[in-house]
Amino acid sequence: MKRTLLFLVMLLFILITLTGALYLFNQNQQKGGVSVGLIYYSLEVKFNGIKPDIQKSYLLNTTLTVYNLTILDNNVTIKVYPNLGYFVTSIDGVFNNINRSNAFWIYYLNNVRGSLAVDQMVPVNNTVISWRYE
Repeated sequence: MKRTLLFLVMLLFILITLTGALYLFNQNQQKGGVSVGLIYYSLEVKFNGIKPDIQKSYLLNTTLTVYNLTILDNNVTIKVYPNLGYFVTSIDGVFNNINRSNAFWIYYLNNVRGSLAVDQMVPVNNTVISWRYE
């Protein structure tokens, strides 16, 4: 009887501890990232001749979404689509479909077109994030 009670108390303690850890992890993710050591990112913004391209590098101690990385040093406007996420509508004053050119801001990770909304994609270490106006 005592062993069973001790086992149940220990099991309850473990469950409470794991639940608390998952809650804190989720809260930290919602605030922009998880501390995982130093992470290197390279960010390129290619304006397709409208203005000079931008290249920056970051060494951070937290993971960030593509959106959070992009707004570090750029003026970005977005449109929010419920259940889908953020869609970038301009970077540094260059808007989508300017002068009816049918060009839009598309992001790439290591030359592969992004597959998620910018607020949902979290690149890994040594990723090149490239914004292209095409």
